[in-house]
Amino acid sequence: MFLNVGLQTATLVSVAMWIIFGASVFSNFHLLMGVQSIVSDFALNLDLPPICVIIVLMCAPLITPITVSLGYDPVWVGVLMILNILIAVQTPPYGFALFYLKGIAPPGVGIATIYRSVVPFVMVNLTVLILCMLFPQIALWGLPNKVLG
Repeated sequence: MFLNVGLQTATLVSVAMWIIFGASVFSNFHLLMGVQSIVSDFALNLDLPPICVIIVLMCAPLITPITVSLGYDPVWVGVLMILNILIAVQTPPYGFALFYLKGIAPPGVGIATIYRSVVPFVMVNLTVLILCMLFPQIALWGLPNKVLG
């Protein structure tokens, strides 16, 4: 039993590591190609309301320096990024959690069933993300205020 569990664990960890490796290569490629400066210039020249800039630029490595330079609270930006990442791991095409669920699901459960099963969770997370975007005090109230003063 321990050998079987060890092999299953090794298989799931190796799948996770390949996904992380691919995401790292993809992210580093974009950074090396200068995508961050292109997107930064694009965002500054949009002349849109600030909330629209946040909606357009929901990509963690790019929005952090841009949003902080625009004067947004970095804690609020961090909360939005975490919520966005939470949604990303639950949705295709890069739904890391979906592949993990497929790996541990019984053999008769298909990937389409898994996709349908996460819809309520994604909808709740999207609702929380939108509420935190519209009302930043939701994300800033509580622990961040107590820790940061």
